[in-house]
Amino acid sequence: GWKAYTLFGMFGSGSCWLLISAIFLESPVYLDKFGMIAMNRMTIGYNLGTCCVALFSVAGSILNRCGREVNYPALIYAMGVLYMVAILVAAFGINSIETLMFVSFLGGSLVWLSGIVHFAHLTMRYDNTYGSIVGAGDAASGVLVAMLAFAQQPELGEEDRLFGASTYYLLCLPLVGSSLVAFWYIERTKLGALPVIAAILEGPTAVLLEKPADASSSPLLGALLPSFASAAEMRRQVGTALILMFVVFSQSITCWGFGDSLVPYACGNAEQGDNGKSCVFHAARLASFGTVFATLLGSNAAAWVTPKMSGLILPFLVYAVAFAAFALAAAGVGAGRVRALGEGYIVGLLLAMRTLAPYMRSLAQRLIQMHYEPSQFEGMNAVLLWTSVSANVGGTLIVTFILS
Repeated sequence: GWKAYTLFGMFGSGSCWLLISAIFLESPVYLDKFGMIAMNRMTIGYNLGTCCVALFSVAGSILNRCGREVNYPALIYAMGVLYMVAILVAAFGINSIETLMFVSFLGGSLVWLSGIVHFAHLTMRYDNTYGSIVGAGDAASGVLVAMLAFAQQPELGEEDRLFGASTYYLLCLPLVGSSLVAFWYIERTKLGALPVIAAILEGPTAVLLEKPADASSSPLLGALLPSFASAAEMRRQVGTALILMFVVFSQSITCWGFGDSLVPYACGNAEQGDNGKSCVFHAARLASFGTVFATLLGSNAAAWVTPKMSGLILPFLVYAVAFAAFALAAAGVGAGRVRALGEGYIVGLLLAMRTLAPYMRSLAQRLIQMHYEPSQFEGMNAVLLWTSVSANVGGTLIVTFILS
């Protein structure tokens, strides 16, 4: 019902990409201060947050070997408090590129950890529809910060902006508080919980359903090395995992690993008098709007129509064409044509990428519950997260090497 949609959306609005979205929408400010390399350093900062995911995975494995379960709700509350601290750090002022990288690192750590903490918890305990609604709420907060940036106009000079960066970040803070309140209510009432979980689960998340013996010490191994009823079942599940991993890897490395760092260069080739600053701002702002509509499409459309693997084919092909055109523009291929088309061409390509990438990622996440056993949910969530992490980090390293 609408109550569940609203509460899960509120939970997502202040627990995932909020801070990173806000930082990138303020990118014209940092391009002015630190030059075109600022976008690359912001991307490096949030991708360094993947180190926290590695530490969490090690800690989780140690707990499993000791016969203890990860207390996901407690971690989610703690991360919410840390999120507030990170926003306050950003609000106090980013006056050096090192500080910019550090704030990006804090935001990135919380983003990547939400993938392995929040979404593991949601996948194991709640109907897959609501995990997508959390993503929709996250994207909705991206639209909100985009609207704030539209009012602020960070591409203008400091004296001409409606309000400063500190005010901008502080206006984001209430979203985190409302997110924690929504999560508390969801947990207390077991709203949207899977029937078996709602009936028997008490306290922190625990994997109460039977696991194969070889998965007892590692949920990740449980997904990669499950017990199969037959060779045909093994081929089906492994094949499904490889397809989902390919889709997640390809959209992650191109849209986020390459895309973020290449935006200033694509915009620079399309610039018409302002060194691409206006293009960068409009690209970030419109991409945020595109992301919310794509995520809402991925959650609501999949809620009414059962997602299928074949549903990934068409969006993947369209996405591949959009990225190829964007990469050629960033490389300066056909510079005259790109300049003639102007910033609208670059913004349109990025909008298409940022629309289709979240849609495919949301669909892949939902397909976990439809193609795997409950004992494999946590492991498959980790598999797709690590696939996304490796793609983001790998893409960022490649672009950083090229730019250096």
